[in-house]
Amino acid sequence: MFIARKITFYVFLAAYCILCPLIIFYSFGYILHPIKKEISHTGLIHLATIPSGADVYLENSRFRYKTPTSITELLPGKYKVTVRLKGFRPWRHRVTIEEGKASAFNNILLVPAVWEPQELSSESKYASLMFFPESGGVILKKGAQLKDFYGFDRKKEKVVSFTNEYAPTRDFAVSSLYLLRGGKSAIVYGGSLWDKKFYLIDLTEGEKEPVDITKLISEKPDRFLWRVLDEEDCFAVYNGYVNRVNFREMSLSPRFINEMKGFGASGRWLYVLEKNNSFLRTTVDLELSTVLFEGKYFGERIFDTSRSYRVRFLDNDVFLFWGDKGDLIVTIPPHILAEEGVKGVDYNKQRKRLLYWTNDTIWVADFTGEDDSESLFQYPVSVRLVYSGGRNIAQCFWVHNGTHILYRERDRLFLLELMSDEKHHLEYIVRAQNNSDIFYSDEDGYIYYLDQNGGLKKLKILLKETMIPFAFGEKERQENR
Repeated sequence: MFIARKITFYVFLAAYCILCPLIIFYSFGYILHPIKKEISHTGLIHLATIPSGADVYLENSRFRYKTPTSITELLPGKYKVTVRLKGFRPWRHRVTIEEGKASAFNNILLVPAVWEPQELSSESKYASLMFFPESGGVILKKGAQLKDFYGFDRKKEKVVSFTNEYAPTRDFAVSSLYLLRGGKSAIVYGGSLWDKKFYLIDLTEGEKEPVDITKLISEKPDRFLWRVLDEEDCFAVYNGYVNRVNFREMSLSPRFINEMKGFGASGRWLYVLEKNNSFLRTTVDLELSTVLFEGKYFGERIFDTSRSYRVRFLDNDVFLFWGDKGDLIVTIPPHILAEEGVKGVDYNKQRKRLLYWTNDTIWVADFTGEDDSESLFQYPVSVRLVYSGGRNIAQCFWVHNGTHILYRERDRLFLLELMSDEKHHLEYIVRAQNNSDIFYSDEDGYIYYLDQNGGLKKLKILLKETMIPFAFGEKERQENR
């Protein structure tokens, strides 16, 4: 009896000594590799989709849980993951699992198998849609005369005519258009060869008679800039100088700023890049000015490509300079993001990511300071090429708070899902009218565009309540388990 008890004791002791470490190892993600016959540190895959409730397949085996879910105890290696949901296109990705690390895919935006756009203009047909990034407004156009132009109120989905039925300016020939105040006002330029005029149009009143402002604007500017904090002041930007116009008082301050090559405004401040490449911040009355950098120290050889620059404040004292030759410069290293050819920019302030594009490429600059490259020199800004080989990329928009990119290439719209392993997903969405802009905002998740027959349509690609705080540029979440 004593011997039996002794044997039982040693058996339990041996089992404890063997199983206890295995249990501890298992709890920390270690398992016995069946082929190598050794302990391996496992990894996991986390998947979250929009909409949720999708089936998950690992290789050819269906996982028992639906999204959002995690697949744990995965041995290091490569796995084919497929996500399926009825009514949506399958999502596929090959995932590399490393020891003790997790690969998180938190922003899988499932694409409908069939898109269902909504018609907004069953009767009216338009020649083009024009989107103005600086003001965020949309204009619809049927022809070349003032009566053929309409402002579009996206929130009310209402079309507002530029002029009323009996106005003498109805047949005014429009050659240039500037949209201001978030789409609340417009300035049109045109007329005959011998009688050029500028008109100010208030789009909030609806068919209000345009106001002749020709005496305030002697010649056509490169652009107009409207300060958000002061709706009365407008700045007409020319080559080398800026005029200040007050439409309430109908007054003009000629050459309000002189000897400059770059100009911008944000909040209560104006920003001026001077001819000598010095950069300063000043109040609207020009009484309080601060030199942010001197040309001889920073801009002597950087600002030598373009004739003029659009200046934009990003955040944390970081400024963007976009030249008329397409060069793109920031005030932190590596400074020069592009030497030429940039057609547009879109900045996601929450994620601190700048989207910019050329005729055939799309780039993302990450300002979070997380550079995971193996370069010898580490910069606060990491720059990545996310798409190449395009043909006439005209517009790009951030989608889903910086995890996807919507872009228009000629008359086709695509959705690009950005992946941390650089194996980005590309989905075709819809065909739009050629040579016509589109508009998208994360606020409502709709694309506004003209179909090939000139009908105004909107297409839902994102629900506002589905915003998730993970984005491109963040490494795959790597956690010790």
